[in-house]
Amino acid sequence: MWNNLSKAQQITAGGGVAALVAGFLPWYSVGDEFFAVSVKGTDLTFGWMGMVLFLAAAALTIAPAFGKNVGTDQIQGEQIAIIAAALGSLMWLYRLIDTPFGIGRGYGLFVALAAGAAVTAGVVMNMKDKGIAMPTTANFTSNNTETNATTPMTPAAAPMAPPVVQQAPVAPPVVQQAPMAPPVVQQAPVAPPVVYPAVAPTPANDTPGHIEF
Repeated sequence: MWNNLSKAQQITAGGGVAALVAGFLPWYSVGDEFFAVSVKGTDLTFGWMGMVLFLAAAALTIAPAFGKNVGTDQIQGEQIAIIAAALGSLMWLYRLIDTPFGIGRGYGLFVALAAGAAVTAGVVMNMKDKGIAMPTTANFTSNNTETNATTPMTPAAAPMAPPVVQQAPVAPPVVQQAPMAPPVVQQAPVAPPVVYPAVAPTPANDTPGHIEF
């Protein structure tokens, strides 16, 4: 299995194992020659986080040797490995520089720095052997740009005409005519009856032969 690894991958794998061991060594010590308290790398936040990053970088570097290609078309596994190694180096360098007053540095801190340097150097050598460039911001944006460039623009759909609503014919209003009053028939005044005076009968003339004119 070891022979399947290239020189750069062997350096990276060895540095990863050394980083794992260094995380459990004393990084700081407090006290004197009679009584001292040591602090391990895993007791510190940047200590154990850096160790995890270096182990991840080593695993990503040696994975292709076992047929495990990690990464995507946008960014390769070796590019992720160099990012992890760089972050781990910054964390452990910070622990070297930021040492509280009165606390001495332990040998484990220097072993850890050497192990981190070995992992970082092995990752860089492996990328150089394979011709892989350092990651840039283009590795995180090019995929979206190419997708937008190759995707044809879909023409905007023409606005749909509003549906024509046919209104039902409006019935003419029903005009109710007022009932017509019956015609007033004016009757002609009735003339009073004409009363003629009665004619008194002429007395009969009993005298014979006398004709009265």
